[in-house]
Amino acid sequence: MPARSSVPLTSYGAAPPKFLFVDNVRFWAMLSVVAFHCSQAVLDILKVGSPGFVMYFDDCLKFGTVAFFLVSGFLLGSRFDSVSRFEFMGKRLRRVFLPWCLWFSIQVVYDIFGRTLNHGAHFGFDLDTLLFVGRMAESAAFTTAFWFVPNLLLATFTLLLFRRFLRSPWFGFCLLAVTAFYTFNIYGQWLPTGHTVALFGYVFYLWLGAYLAQTNPWLTRFVSRLSMHFLILLALGTCVAALAETALLAHWAAAAVNNSLRFTNQIFSIAVVLLLMKLPGKATPAFVDVRRNMFGVYLSHILVVSILQTAAFRLFSHFALLQNVRGNFAFLVLWAFATAAVFFISLGITKFCASRPALVWMVGDLAPAPPAPVPSSARSVAQSAPGSFQETQVPVRHVRSA
Repeated sequence: MPARSSVPLTSYGAAPPKFLFVDNVRFWAMLSVVAFHCSQAVLDILKVGSPGFVMYFDDCLKFGTVAFFLVSGFLLGSRFDSVSRFEFMGKRLRRVFLPWCLWFSIQVVYDIFGRTLNHGAHFGFDLDTLLFVGRMAESAAFTTAFWFVPNLLLATFTLLLFRRFLRSPWFGFCLLAVTAFYTFNIYGQWLPTGHTVALFGYVFYLWLGAYLAQTNPWLTRFVSRLSMHFLILLALGTCVAALAETALLAHWAAAAVNNSLRFTNQIFSIAVVLLLMKLPGKATPAFVDVRRNMFGVYLSHILVVSILQTAAFRLFSHFALLQNVRGNFAFLVLWAFATAAVFFISLGITKFCASRPALVWMVGDLAPAPPAPVPSSARSVAQSAPGSFQETQVPVRHVRSA
C-alpha cells in the first residue's frame, strides 16, 4: 500500500486544474436538469401523471441549477488570477455564448415552424411577423433551459467587474442580499417570480464557488470532517424541507412553486453538492467525458426534448389505446424512458460534433491539443484519501470551461 500523501493530486502543464468532484457535480446536475425537463414534457404534453405528484417529484430534481453555478464559480476562482478580464470574457463568449447562439437560433426556428404548421400562419415582411418571431425568441429564452447561459455570463461579467472584491466576504454578503431578495420575491411577488428571469439571483453562488476555490485547503478540511451518513441525512432532510415549502407555496397559490431560488431548495442544492464532494472517487459513467460532453448535452437536449415530445404527442393522439395511459406509475415509466432517450441522443449528438474538428465548436469545445508529457515523479503520487476531493492526476488535455 503506498503511503497517503497530503500533496494535492494535480495535473501538470498549462491546463486548468482538474477537480474530480467538479466532474461528479457537473454530471449529476446535468442529469437532474434533463430529468426535470422530461418530467415536465410527460405531464404537460402527454397529460400522464397527476400534477400534485409531479410537482413534488420535480422538487427532488431541482438541485442542478445552484450546483452548476457553484462548480462554475469554483473553476472560475481557480484560474481568475491567471488571465486578464478581457481575455477571460473573450474565451467565455467564444466557447460558451457562440455555440449557445447557434442552438438557441435552431430552437427558435423549430418553434416558429411548429407553430406555423399547427396554426396555419403565414410569414410576411411586416410588423406582425417580427413581433411573432420576437415572442418565439422570448419564449425560448425564458421558458426553456436556454436562460442559463445568458444568466451565467451576466454573473461572470459581474464578478469580473468587481474582481478586486472577489476575496471579500462583505462583497459576498451583498450578493447574498440580492439572492435573498429574489427568494422573498417568491412570496411578495414584487417582480416576476420565475427563477429564469432572476437576472442577478445566482451571482452569489458563482461568487461563493470562486471564493471557496481561493480557500480550497479550508474547504477540504471542512468536508473531510463531515461523515457520509451525516451528509446523506442532510440531503434527505433538506429535500423534505423543500417539499414542505413547495406545499406551502401551492397552498397559497403562488406563481412559482418550483422556483430554484426557494430558500429550502438552495439549502438542499448545497447539501447535494457537499455529498458529491464527499464521494471518494469518480461517480460518472466511463462512456461520458464530463468535461467535453456535458455542455453539449445541455445545449442539444432542449431541442431533443422538443422534437421527441412532438412525436410522442402525435403518437398518443393517433392510438386510442395510448390515450388510456394515465396514473403516476405510468408517469414514472414514461419519465424514465424519456430521460434515458433524451440524455443518450443528446450525448450522441455531442460526441459526434466533438469528434469532428469542423463541428467541435458547436458543443463549446475546441479540438484537443496533444497531451503534454507528465513528469515521471508525478506518476508515483499517492491517491487521495477516501472522502477527499483533491485534484486528480491525469494527462494534460483541453478542458471545456463551464
